[in-house]
Amino acid sequence: RRAELWSPLVFRPDQFSDNLRTNEFLNFAARLKDGVTVEQARGDMQALAARLKADYPDAYAPTWDLHLTSLPEEANGSSRRALYVLLGAVTLVLLIACANVANLLMVRAAERRTELAVRAALGAGRFDLARQVFGESTLLAGLGGIVGVLLSAWGLSALVASAPDLPRIEHLGLDARLLGFLGLGTVAVAGLIGVGPAVETAGRDPGGWLIQRGGVGDRRATRARQLLVGIQVALSVVLVIGAGLLVRSLANRLTIDLGFDPANVITAQLNLRGEKYRDPATRAATLERLLERIVATPGVTNASAASIVPMSDKGQATDFTIDDRPRPAPGEAPVADVRFVHHDYFAAMRIALKAGRWLEAADRPGLPLAVVINETGANQLWPNESAVGKRITMQWGDTLRAEIVGVVDDVRLSGPDEAAGRVTLYWEYRQTGVPAEMSLVVRGDRAVPDIGPIRGLVAEVDPGLPLYNVSSMERLRADAVAQSRFITFALALFSALALGLAALGVYGVMAHGVHQRSREIGVRLALGAERGAVVRMLLGEAARVVGPGLAIGLVAALGLSRFLRTLVFGVTPSDPVTVIAGLALIAGVALFSCWLPARRGSAIAPAEAIRTD
Repeated sequence: RRAELWSPLVFRPDQFSDNLRTNEFLNFAARLKDGVTVEQARGDMQALAARLKADYPDAYAPTWDLHLTSLPEEANGSSRRALYVLLGAVTLVLLIACANVANLLMVRAAERRTELAVRAALGAGRFDLARQVFGESTLLAGLGGIVGVLLSAWGLSALVASAPDLPRIEHLGLDARLLGFLGLGTVAVAGLIGVGPAVETAGRDPGGWLIQRGGVGDRRATRARQLLVGIQVALSVVLVIGAGLLVRSLANRLTIDLGFDPANVITAQLNLRGEKYRDPATRAATLERLLERIVATPGVTNASAASIVPMSDKGQATDFTIDDRPRPAPGEAPVADVRFVHHDYFAAMRIALKAGRWLEAADRPGLPLAVVINETGANQLWPNESAVGKRITMQWGDTLRAEIVGVVDDVRLSGPDEAAGRVTLYWEYRQTGVPAEMSLVVRGDRAVPDIGPIRGLVAEVDPGLPLYNVSSMERLRADAVAQSRFITFALALFSALALGLAALGVYGVMAHGVHQRSREIGVRLALGAERGAVVRMLLGEAARVVGPGLAIGLVAALGLSRFLRTLVFGVTPSDPVTVIAGLALIAGVALFSCWLPARRGSAIAPAEAIRTD
């Protein structure tokens, strides 16, 4: 599939039915003229569609339309929202890290308040103190940025190797633009988290700083640190709940019933083209000989073939009519996914029979055509009666009129995310003609069959017959959820990092607060306060900081969950189980981070605490 071969597009009469305008198997591409916008071109296409519907009312339904989209939108549409979610997650982690470092620098500034007050008393202004602290924070941020760039260069190859098929991901790399952006970002972050504490300190009365001894410290700085902790907790709630939704979605994708059993099944494509296989009967005979030899191979329980296997990123569909009903208006006929299969396909894929019978070896050319329909399609078309015995007509080169002989379980043809509701028709390929491209489906008794012996059997039947796109069904299933797994893993990683940073921030602020209040705690203990009561007091004060952060984070998470609507599966963006579990996790981590310094503070010896000052 990596090959790029170009040839002229030549139409054959057998590609079209009686009405040329009902064939919709082609894609069109066009380059806009200079100065023409996509919106203008879209308007022209809609006008053309309206004119076609007016000129050919028998060919086009009232709902038929021409849709135009830009190439970047077409190429990036499926991954754009997922990448925006990752960008948002990275931004939230950056904000949490900035708040954390700002907290630490504010604590450091508080510990250096005597030094800064002396400098201010000796004539240093706000700009002088800000320049000093900005230089220190820039040095720290620069060293961190250098380490980050080295880690990025090391991890980028692993990211590209593990990422799914995202547009242009192979071109990712560190270049001058990215390094320049990182440099500017480092300076900006250093300014935001470094200058603020210095300016705040310089704005205070130096004499007040110098004569202050012990006590609870500056209340305004304490409130600023608590505010930053609340922000960290709120941002962590958004990330953890988002990651929880994606983790549950991935679990649902991996456990959902696909309608078949992918275990121990291998698939590979055959190309039955060329002068030798121009006759459909030759293609059918070749396939029959090959399947007979494969099924006789030790370790193989079933061997079959299909025009398209599930989750292979391919599809075939067309409309059809029901024989005992009036012919529908243009565009209103039911549409079905079409699969041409060997009669043992259902046994090889373990697709359950719901009514009637499977396709059988007796369904041979020259006999009345037999077709099998999926359960959803049967219920949609014949909601109050059995579909078995009904007759349908489908145009596929020739006119195919067949009796529905069986109803089978629904199969998610394109992957776990496929919504129910599609009609699927399975035709015995010997009766309709073997397509030029067929996929082998081989099931092993205990493991995935080895492709080596199968290649040998193909070479025995026809040394020039190509066998390609070899894969196990489990691998196809993994590829179908690759993007979901990648986004989930990345968001979970960022959430764990954010949670760790938030816990560190809560612990740092709490520990500093306990240290500041060590004399007060010593006095309380000396006056008879129980150590458990001191711990509860400190935890209660911490809860008044963490609680609002949890509430704000919950509101933000519920508001932003709509961006995950296209990424979640099997859960709602406001799933109460995930929300409650995320809040409980963050609350537990935050309170544990508070409990450690509170417990250590309650163990202070009263006499030592009082003598500290």
